[in-house]
Amino acid sequence: FVGRDFLPRGSGIVTRCPLILQLIYRKNEEYGLFLHNQAQEYRNFNDIRDEIIRETDRKIGNNKNVSRDPITLRIYSPNVLDLTLIDLPGITRNPIDDQPKDIEEQTIKIVREYITRKNCLILAVSAANQGLSDALKIAREVDPDGERTISVLTKLDIMDEGTNARDILDNKVVPLKRGYIGVVNRSQADINNNIDIRAAIDAEDNFFKTHDAYHDIASRLGTPFLQKTLNEQLIVHIRNALPALVNRLETILKEVSEQQKQIKINFGDANSNTNFILNALNEIKEAFEMKIGLVVKSDLVKDKLTGGALIKRIMNEKYRSDIQQMSFNKSELRSKISIAIPNIRGVNIGIFTPDMAFETVVRDQLVTEELLKTVRECCTIVKAYPRLREKIENLVTQHIQKCQQKVKNKIEDRIQIESAYMNTDHDDFIGLTGAMRFMAENNVLQMEDLDTLDPSPSPNSYWLVIIESLFSWFKRKTEVYREDSAEFKNQVELIRILVDSYLTIMKKNMQDYIPKLLMHDLINHTCKFLSTDLHEPLLACDDDELLKIDPEVEKMRDELAKKHDCCEEALKVIRQISNESL
Repeated sequence: FVGRDFLPRGSGIVTRCPLILQLIYRKNEEYGLFLHNQAQEYRNFNDIRDEIIRETDRKIGNNKNVSRDPITLRIYSPNVLDLTLIDLPGITRNPIDDQPKDIEEQTIKIVREYITRKNCLILAVSAANQGLSDALKIAREVDPDGERTISVLTKLDIMDEGTNARDILDNKVVPLKRGYIGVVNRSQADINNNIDIRAAIDAEDNFFKTHDAYHDIASRLGTPFLQKTLNEQLIVHIRNALPALVNRLETILKEVSEQQKQIKINFGDANSNTNFILNALNEIKEAFEMKIGLVVKSDLVKDKLTGGALIKRIMNEKYRSDIQQMSFNKSELRSKISIAIPNIRGVNIGIFTPDMAFETVVRDQLVTEELLKTVRECCTIVKAYPRLREKIENLVTQHIQKCQQKVKNKIEDRIQIESAYMNTDHDDFIGLTGAMRFMAENNVLQMEDLDTLDPSPSPNSYWLVIIESLFSWFKRKTEVYREDSAEFKNQVELIRILVDSYLTIMKKNMQDYIPKLLMHDLINHTCKFLSTDLHEPLLACDDDELLKIDPEVEKMRDELAKKHDCCEEALKVIRQISNESL
């Protein structure tokens, strides 16, 4: 394929790691280039052989072990077709010297890793004087129909006298779809005597033409015929692989284009840092509005809730559910009411409602956390400028935290307002008559035993004010009931029902109030901050410092651009080939 002698030769296992040989047509020059040392061009092919040996020893050591880590060599020559060949280690059955006991498994694993790829042709080489090799057996396992396998028989010239491989070459022993091709390679003596490849090919041709068993099939034997066959099979294989290759390249091109969009460097006016920063902020603001749902977007994410959708779910489902599930510990509430009743004096009566029950809602920062996450996602637009991104994220985070504290204060104020006065005329309040009717309908005459009374209940646990007239029926009674009497327990239960009714009203009010407050004071204020208020503190910074590009991002951007161009060029070439006759 190359017409040059550069592969290492020797006894035992010579190829100890995959050698990826990339042949590249170059009209007027011939040289080799290793991937591990791209700065040096090798124009002497003996030096290429020496470097293969050195690199193998560097990778594996001066022993007989094997490695899956390949050596990649590019040969530029006017005598080659653009083609990639991979020379794999031979299957080693019995370990020798310092080889590991599982050397056979290791070599088979390396071979399988390459030949299972559907886009490669398999050249299964067997020595004629040793019978068909394990390589052919493994090839048939991964390519049972023989679509990708070409079998080669070597060492036909050193078979035992009186024997030949005619039956194998005639495809009679182990039939293969593509048959067998016999070749005669240079012997070690030929190499030692500096017999060049051209002379070796002439000797091979003479061998087949003059051999009693092979002379009539000499036209389909030998290295030139193998080259011709491989070229023909390669063309057919390429033609069959083109549709899948086009699809793969188009997918890669799309992925690269998406990655390029995520590494944006240009934001408009490059002559004005101020305009450049403002344009970047505007893109972040627009991305935020789309993620939050303030602007309808076409490329909706369908596999998960993000940004505004998740925030809406938190506000409309989680907070609503948490508030709805708030309830009293009935035994605890009855206990506190039992303590308060004997102490009723004056206009106001101390009864207990759950202002502390809303504490988890006040502390909950789920919306804030999701909002900060959304802002950080939007700021990836300027990830090429890490200092600008960091400054924007810090300023917006500080703003959201301030808004969150204001929201918390307003929720606390609203709870205090709800607790400050009980509107007994509220349409949803059960009222004294309703509470007594409820007790009668449910036959509430005796309550379970009261828990041990706490003589000093926490004043912040439950609290509201009920006007004196509501309990005039109780204050006019002259009989003082014992705390263990049925009458006293019924009075406690009556008050508990009233408190529970008012809690329901409070829950409805808070379920409606909190989402509106979060939307107005947190989300809308953050959007306004991104639109206008962020400009002043950001532009007060050193703009040259803010607009320093991350070297790693710039490097990645250049690599993506090269990959994009390569994919487009490959697609262009493939489409030209598809329109021409191969």
